[in-house]
Amino acid sequence: MNIGLHNPNKNKEPKYSPKTLIIFYDTTVGKEPLKKAIEDYHANIIYDLKNINSISITIPDGTKIEDAIEYFNKVEGVLQVNRDEIMQMF
Repeated sequence: MNIGLHNPNKNKEPKYSPKTLIIFYDTTVGKEPLKKAIEDYHANIIYDLKNINSISITIPDGTKIEDAIEYFNKVEGVLQVNRDEIMQMF
């Protein structure tokens, strides 16, 4: 008898937010260069996740997510730029 949950989305491609990025930074550099880059890019901070050294942002309307990823990957102290994955629980 199988009592596990059936997940019809199990093998589907992940879905991502079209305008949200999660950016991880090096604490030895600090987040100031990243915050300046966010301001210069006219993006908005959603969350400053201090416990995991990251900042979640939304990019400006009309901006390609790929261009934003490339831009933020070049900022001093940035370790990783991730798209925000949308997960459906049920």
